[in-house]
Amino acid sequence: MRYIKKNLDYEVKNENIFKDRIYSGAVLISPGIFRDSASKKRIFYSGKILEKSALNWPDPVYLTLDHGKSVLDRVGYVNKIHWNGEKIIGDLHILPITTKSKDIISLIDNNIINSLSIEAMTSESYNKKLGCLELDGIEFIGVSIVTYPACEDSKINN
Repeated sequence: MRYIKKNLDYEVKNENIFKDRIYSGAVLISPGIFRDSASKKRIFYSGKILEKSALNWPDPVYLTLDHGKSVLDRVGYVNKIHWNGEKIIGDLHILPITTKSKDIISLIDNNIINSLSIEAMTSESYNKKLGCLELDGIEFIGVSIVTYPACEDSKINN
């Protein structure tokens, strides 16, 4: 028996063959009083705190569906996040590689879904004058496409 020694060279490319669906200038959050989804308490998000924290996002910023924790709920990412003088905006990139991501693109493009919600860890204190909690600090975690947003201004398409 004869053996042939040969290196098996191969190249792996981690290349996305699908084009991202990009929604530019989506409103992630604007100043206002919103009801926290977990505690149901009203919290005032001031423009001052949002502006100060506008660049306080992880890298990368993932985009999910309905604040889902499943791996299939993650449909893309958000970049170019910044304070535009009135609100925090960014560009949504949805990767059409799963059934869920293809479905959500269709729902957005046909004006069925258009709302967003931030995912964040916050610290608050009670504001007696406003009669509700006031945001002292915020650490953004991600962005989610939702049906019923806390902030009515948080829109994919404006």
